[in-house]
Amino acid sequence: MKIFAWGFLKKFIVADSISVYVNSVYSAPVQMHGCAVLLATLFYSFQIHFDFSGYSDMAIGISRFLGFDIGKNFDHPYLSKGCSEFWRRWHISLSSWLRDYIYIPLGGSRCALPRICLNLILTFLASGIWHGASFGFVIWGVLHGLYVCLERIFRNQLEKIPYCLRIFGTFLLVSFAWIFFRAENVHDSFVLIKKLFQIPSEISRTFPALTASFGIKESVRRLFALSDEVKGLTGIIFIFLKILPVAEIEFFTYKKSGLEIIRSQKAAVRWFLYSVFVIYVLLNIPQSRSTSFLYFNF
Repeated sequence: MKIFAWGFLKKFIVADSISVYVNSVYSAPVQMHGCAVLLATLFYSFQIHFDFSGYSDMAIGISRFLGFDIGKNFDHPYLSKGCSEFWRRWHISLSSWLRDYIYIPLGGSRCALPRICLNLILTFLASGIWHGASFGFVIWGVLHGLYVCLERIFRNQLEKIPYCLRIFGTFLLVSFAWIFFRAENVHDSFVLIKKLFQIPSEISRTFPALTASFGIKESVRRLFALSDEVKGLTGIIFIFLKILPVAEIEFFTYKKSGLEIIRSQKAAVRWFLYSVFVIYVLLNIPQSRSTSFLYFNF
């Protein structure tokens, strides 16, 4: 029940709340400012993680009700220090299948470096094609293949970089690749990327011009596409407030699982936490929430 409830919170409270803003930006990329694209892209990284890992946890919880232990499908992927580690922690059921049935039969890491890189590219290409017959998914897969190849080539140099910077850099690279995964088509992907490179000029030119005409509050609203649908700046703040506690819990359960931490507490503390959890869920269920699960498309 605990595993199922945690997955329910991630999917229906956090991911579905984020989806409203992400959908509004990605549905009209040409009309958006770069600041809105950047925020929506970072939000999507959390949306897809909380959506997919959320109902993975729900499935794991239901399986345990029925007496089956199907293992974990996510293991703190955004705390990875590199893209190869990210794929050991993200969608573990798929990544382990790709490793066992594509990468290793191709020769795996038992070859010279050029052949290893080719094996990696082909494996991630297969991952992209598995997600759908779209060039966006192909580019997304190849991009991750290139990430892992470059990481392997420059392994010694990367190990000298502090862990926190490697984690942050990995998150940015993964978030950038999500653009090709989320956009409606490849053309929209490149439009969105172009918008990202326009952010410096937006801040130096567009924002002062908007401020002179509309004031600071309205300028921020226009720059970040804070429509009435997302309830303006207040809606964005609430999205941050929903992401933050879940992200903190993910961080603090990196070395020790949440179930172990809860079991180690006294009964009064445990039931206090359960009560807080239930109240938080009841107060934060979105009135109009997405009825879809992102990975049902694949």
